[in-house]
Amino acid sequence: MLWLSVLPKASAVVTARSSNWLLPSRRAAMTLALVWGGFWILIQLGSSYALAPSLPPTRYYGQVARELENFATFKGSVISPTIGNTTVPDYGFAKTAEFRDNLARGEFVSAIVIPAGPTPKLAPIIRVADDRRQEIVLLAQRHRDLVFGLRTGASTLRLRGLLFMLGDVFPTGSDGSNASDTLRLSGRYDARLVEMRVTNRRESRDRALAVGTYSPEPVVFRWNDAGMDSDPDMDGVAARPAWLLAHVRLRHRRT
Repeated sequence: MLWLSVLPKASAVVTARSSNWLLPSRRAAMTLALVWGGFWILIQLGSSYALAPSLPPTRYYGQVARELENFATFKGSVISPTIGNTTVPDYGFAKTAEFRDNLARGEFVSAIVIPAGPTPKLAPIIRVADDRRQEIVLLAQRHRDLVFGLRTGASTLRLRGLLFMLGDVFPTGSDGSNASDTLRLSGRYDARLVEMRVTNRRESRDRALAVGTYSPEPVVFRWNDAGMDSDPDMDGVAARPAWLLAHVRLRHRRT
């Protein structure tokens, strides 16, 4: 048969080329090293850019517990939405530049809220978008978890947005005694560190997480007392595209 006569020749060609890759000449080895070195540098530069805050010089608009398409609605009360020393309005910012500077410096995005139990999916508490409908910053509730995100270079590169999650922040709703407990929710991001805080009448919880390198696949991380573990459970992530979802399981710290 024809394929029986072709097979030995094809095998010989593949073997010869494999030997060239496995045992390259000195010149070929230097070329390969330069190519891979350049590729590694491009990956590092791309990762750094993707993780750096990207705040476009556009007009920003505040949205406080709004009813928005493709989101659930936060049913609690938002008492004091702020970013740094700037109050977040439920309309256009009078001084967008000042607000942008606060975010660039890594100021806390904060809100004092009276929660109303779990939400079926992501429900914005504070959301800022610009006149091009680009999301700039988000502080939201997802089920019983707190979600925080800031626009980074990943969005500019048309990759999925960067989100972080703190687990079991909001009450279950089954016990009415804690549903009206006031919570102070905060998150900040400065390209090197993401920090999230939750404070109520009884305790204060916080967690800081160093921002890692680029990951092309969505990953969930759960923080526990033993350290950071990867978790393949992506339930609910489809409700809000996430390039990297860091799920920080809080360690209680009583004050």
